[in-house]
Amino acid sequence: MKKNKRLRTHVLTRLRREGPLGARDFEDKSVVGWHSTGWTRGRNVDQMLRLLWAQVKVMIAGRVKGQKLWDLTERCLPDWAPRRKVRDQEFADLVTQKSLRALGVARLSHVPQHYIRGCYPRLDQVLVDLETRQLITRVEIREGKKSWHGVWYMHVDDLPLLDEVNEEWCPRTTLLSPFDNLICDRVRAEEVFGFHFPLGIYVPKRQRRYGPYSMPIPDGDHLIGRIDPTMDRRQRQLKTNTLYIEGGVPLSAETTRAVSNAVEELGTFLGADTVERGRLVRI
Repeated sequence: MKKNKRLRTHVLTRLRREGPLGARDFEDKSVVGWHSTGWTRGRNVDQMLRLLWAQVKVMIAGRVKGQKLWDLTERCLPDWAPRRKVRDQEFADLVTQKSLRALGVARLSHVPQHYIRGCYPRLDQVLVDLETRQLITRVEIREGKKSWHGVWYMHVDDLPLLDEVNEEWCPRTTLLSPFDNLICDRVRAEEVFGFHFPLGIYVPKRQRRYGPYSMPIPDGDHLIGRIDPTMDRRQRQLKTNTLYIEGGVPLSAETTRAVSNAVEELGTFLGADTVERGRLVRI
């Protein structure tokens, strides 16, 4: 960052004058190039924007044809967003509570995989402090007569939701993005839902089991399978190449209709004129 001060100044100055802008709108004024063994090697403007993003100098203001548009943070945040700086201890308290509330219930190992990934200083002690202050509590999760292994935490402000779930919750069937927060922590998804979800996008085609962008299917409080979709934008056709259903899941006529409706909703969202359904496979 110090050696590439000229590039940094160029990016911030143009955003201040013209923003929002895409990465392609900036000149590469770097002195020292970005080195990587992966696909980011030499992408100096992209990496400068990512570093400025990490420093909260810039944010993503929108997208055009899938390309990020960047702008100064103060122009992206709503008026009600807090601007004050927080001390390390307060920061640790806040992010831990935010992660835990987003997860609903979680073990210690789940918390740092959510919200601000990997940025949870002294997490074990923070959980002890929050529990002592009665901001979080330990809960027991039972499945039949068996209790789940380990120590599980829940935020005390969310305890009333347990009664609401029993009284008001209306289950539905839908499709999840492969990057949805519910399953982004693969270990937790398997531990909580018994759902193994390898991401195929970074795997060579011959090694993929479910396709590059397979989409999990939540049905009520279970993940019952996944679809392998392909969208032909020229023909405006959505094709569900394969519908994978987890072993042991009873596939009733009602569930089949619900999954079919979820696929139709995806087609509508993508602007498809037709939806072609593929084969069904039990896994």
